[in-house]
Amino acid sequence: MNAKDLTNVINFWENHTHTIEDFARKAGDLADRIHAINDSGKSTMTVATLEEAACLVAWQARTFAGEWDHNALAEIHEFMRYRVQVIYPDIPQPRIDSPDERARMVSI
Repeated sequence: MNAKDLTNVINFWENHTHTIEDFARKAGDLADRIHAINDSGKSTMTVATLEEAACLVAWQARTFAGEWDHNALAEIHEFMRYRVQVIYPDIPQPRIDSPDERARMVSI
């Protein structure tokens, strides 16, 4: 998962928060797959949908007040960087076009 994937994950979360079902289960399933890679000792990656990656990032990097914890966001990005390949849906995703809004959403 690279920096562009992280931006897309945050954009997906901001635009689809109310449509994601089984949020905790999806975050936990992806975390279990990542930990299985670490336990195997092989340098392989797991594949995750944009929704699964958004669930795990939000689970780890959002505070109880609903804000993004930027230190936790940097940590989860580093954790997922060489372990997760994000796959995208066929439909285009909404974008945050304003540079100020994008900087507010993703500031690592």
